[in-house]
Amino acid sequence: MSEVRPGSDSRESIVRAIVRWFCAVQFMIYGFAKVNGSQFTVLDSQLATPLEDVSAFWLVWYFFGYSGLYKGFIALIEIGGGVLLAFRRTALLGTLVLLAAIVNIVLIDIGFGVAQAGLPMAIVLMCGLLYLLLPHVRQLLAVVLVHHESLRATRMATLGGVVLAGVVAFSFTYWVANFNNRLPTEIDGTWEVLGEQTENISHVFFERNRAFQVVFRDEDGALRNHHFEIDGGRIRIWQEWLSKGDLLAEGDLVGPDVIELRFTDGAQATLGRLFGPRS
Repeated sequence: MSEVRPGSDSRESIVRAIVRWFCAVQFMIYGFAKVNGSQFTVLDSQLATPLEDVSAFWLVWYFFGYSGLYKGFIALIEIGGGVLLAFRRTALLGTLVLLAAIVNIVLIDIGFGVAQAGLPMAIVLMCGLLYLLLPHVRQLLAVVLVHHESLRATRMATLGGVVLAGVVAFSFTYWVANFNNRLPTEIDGTWEVLGEQTENISHVFFERNRAFQVVFRDEDGALRNHHFEIDGGRIRIWQEWLSKGDLLAEGDLVGPDVIELRFTDGAQATLGRLFGPRS
């Protein structure tokens, strides 16, 4: 029999208490940072930057701060989870609540380059929660993995159903992405109006990721969605996407990077390709 060292349990308890309180305080700090406005605030200079030029950091920072409700929910999770961690009776519940949140934060920090200086702390907190969770793994597995007697034929049928469901789900979403949402054409991409702006239009976007949709950007930055079709270099644009409505313009692809458009009100426009689709 192995000998248990006197005081080993007490030292373990002290270490866990230190980790528990460290995580609790840190999560409460992060939670109240959102309440008090020291996180998820965006600079005016970033708000004035075109979306394509916004860095991943500011894109995510703005996204999380856009909704006060969502930002408040995150703060509630972090503050509430920190309070739960502080009490030994509710520490496991707090660990489970916060572990999902911190894993998501770590993935966001890595994937989007958000606050690289904060990534080490996020990893430390995740490891701390895993350390607190470790003694309860067997209990949790006993709860979530329900013991159920079943015949081999039943298990095989279930496995076959899972595989079939996966194939159907993959096939359907692949069709949606590549045949329903996308119908690639030779004019997909961003075009600018050459010469004088016509119909107050500065740019035209033939969307690759939304079949038949063309978007006009006006001089003031407003966007207008329309329906387009191209056949043999002849382009037709209608007022309403998909339902078409009134014919808005007709034109021709007169060169690889030049389109001549004639609007039904008599106006004309020459479009020059800026670049092809970016995604």
